[in-house]
Amino acid sequence: MTWPGVIIACIAGLAGLAFTAVTVQSISAQTPRDYGDSGAGRTVREARDKGRVFDAISWIWTRPECYDEELSKRYLKPVDFTFHTNPNLAAQSQVSMESVIRGDHPNLFHAEYLQFYSLYYTFQLLA
Repeated sequence: MTWPGVIIACIAGLAGLAFTAVTVQSISAQTPRDYGDSGAGRTVREARDKGRVFDAISWIWTRPECYDEELSKRYLKPVDFTFHTNPNLAAQSQVSMESVIRGDHPNLFHAEYLQFYSLYYTFQLLA
């Protein structure tokens, strides 16, 4: 490639980069959308006040119309999931499933295999 070709390619690349930057800026300047979760640093009370439902499998506060209670129960039922206030998962730190489903505890610990169920659950929700 000749020098004029390299210069034209660089100018075109910079123009594309500038266009992308302006587009991203204009998109982020729009009014933020509320996708349903309580967000980082927000409280359980705030989520409930917004009318959200806690999805214990996805671990997110969501709009009631986006929550599939039957599917959630189907995924929670076959395996005896336990949730704990302590990362060592000791019996004395276990929290009741009813408390988990209500979303009473924003930070809990669980066995790693729940992550796999969460992925399958999400695929099922999207299907």
